[in-house]
Amino acid sequence: MEQQSAPRIGNGQGIIIYARASQYNELDRTSTAQQVAAGRELAEALGYTISESLTIVEDSPNTSLTRDGIARLIGAIASGEATAIVVHTLDRLGRHESEGLETLLRELRRRNVPLYIAKVAEGYAYDPATGKLSHDPEAVHQATMREWQPPEFIVIPRENEQDERFAEQLPRIQQTQNGQDFSEQ
Repeated sequence: MEQQSAPRIGNGQGIIIYARASQYNELDRTSTAQQVAAGRELAEALGYTISESLTIVEDSPNTSLTRDGIARLIGAIASGEATAIVVHTLDRLGRHESEGLETLLRELRRRNVPLYIAKVAEGYAYDPATGKLSHDPEAVHQATMREWQPPEFIVIPRENEQDERFAEQLPRIQQTQNGQDFSEQ
């Protein structure tokens, strides 16, 4: 007897996997190949059908929503080719708090198009049956616990100009105390 698998939110529908190369000034330097791999893994877990034609990889900066990849993404959603989107992180689509990104997100919400983020914190995961992000409190707690480590170095700043003059004169004061007088030099 064949065992039935649990229903998954994707139910074989198409999904867009969107990846964009990191720019020099972005903290997340994940390669586009790694972004696509993470997106594929999540899409498969959620039960979506992955198509090469709906895998979009761009090198353009995130400053403009007039990029070719974004136009393809919007076109695929509007035509019904895809019913969901997965990106590695939200900043792959556009700059945080930018008007263009806000407009895109608002339109996705209006059309009920789910947007999945492949890079989630440890202890968090999408429920394959509902597509909602859930978490295991114990796993989150374990992921955020770190043992104390001493700092590699400590910088003690000088508090004022007087400290700077004292620091400059310290070698002379020490030499005078050792019986050497440099006032004649």
